[in-house]
Amino acid sequence: MTTFPPPPPPPPPSPPTPTLPSDALFPLDRALRGIRDRFADAVIDADRTSLRERTVVVPAARLAEVAHAVATEWGGTFVTLFGLDECATDGRYRLHTSFSMAPEDAVLTLIAAVPAAAPRYPAVSARLHAATWCERELRDTLGVVAEGHPDLRPLVLHEGWPTGAHPLHPRSPLAQPERKVLRVIVTVPAHYIEDHAPKRLLFVFVGETQLTH
Repeated sequence: MTTFPPPPPPPPPSPPTPTLPSDALFPLDRALRGIRDRFADAVIDADRTSLRERTVVVPAARLAEVAHAVATEWGGTFVTLFGLDECATDGRYRLHTSFSMAPEDAVLTLIAAVPAAAPRYPAVSARLHAATWCERELRDTLGVVAEGHPDLRPLVLHEGWPTGAHPLHPRSPLAQPERKVLRVIVTVPAHYIEDHAPKRLLFVFVGETQLTH
């Protein structure tokens, strides 16, 4: 009689799939709670601009501290830092520092105001290295200086650029280049045009001053 080996034992049950805590699934709410708890004396305003975006207004003097906590403790990934010129209406520059709050597919933006009379603030890049190039570009284009920045060499302007000329500053002479009209008279042979057309064509070119620094 032919005998067969016994069947192998069934495999052990798979371990349960670990579930992420709610804070990991929804880091935006966690960050907002942390900001309110730790920086209650610094938060000026908090608002939901859309379903997946929140803005928190903080003093410029605390911006680096809050941004560092968002990135290192509350799951934020630095995206960008940029400035808006509101000097004409409010006498200030408005800084936006944005973070991606994955896996929630949400964005947290810290907003801080820098006075136009003294356009300086403690550098975010001193505590969050990812902001280094953004703050260099901010200085080049708007003239807002991040104090304590590890490297404030020009980033988007070459070494021959005029000192103090910031191309995105509305009061900069470079922001409103002089417009010139150049008229060129072009004469073409008569056989290239129909008999009833004029024998001379007028081309008008409107352009801006070329910067050759």
